[in-house]
Amino acid sequence: LFVGRLEERKGIFTLLRALKLLEKIPNPPRLLCLGADMLSGRVRRWVEENTMNDIIDLKGHVPDSEYHALLQQCPIVVVPSYLEGFGLVAAEAMMRGACVIASNCPGLRSIIRDRETGVLFRTGDAQDCAEKIQTLMGDSVAREAIGDRAREEAMKRFDPLLIVCQYI
Repeated sequence: LFVGRLEERKGIFTLLRALKLLEKIPNPPRLLCLGADMLSGRVRRWVEENTMNDIIDLKGHVPDSEYHALLQQCPIVVVPSYLEGFGLVAAEAMMRGACVIASNCPGLRSIIRDRETGVLFRTGDAQDCAEKIQTLMGDSVAREAIGDRAREEAMKRFDPLLIVCQYI
């Protein structure tokens, strides 16, 4: 699952190139993209030109209820951003126990401990991203353990009720 505006700084093309590298493996991962297209159709054109329509679903913006249901269902959430101030999508995915694969940019590495509460890849590196996706797709035990630790960590650090109670 990818969630975010389809724009350069969100790293969508890094993720698409990573999936292109994985399309020939047995049972290649499928990608569900949620978010408004800010690139005038460039992402859709890239998917079509690379004949990846069968493994990439560009859903666009979805209502919050659908977003949260999909976040709960998808075992891996990829956040390939070049820059994040905080990483709200990563934090929300962690709270739901998803395994987050994220770029190693400052805002994301401040909330993810590599190979403990998520997995970090070199920012902008499609090959490294593809390797991390392939590894975790093939290892449900590691994926679930990371998701469990992420949920525990996120509930301590990001739960809105706990944060509010600290200031009352």
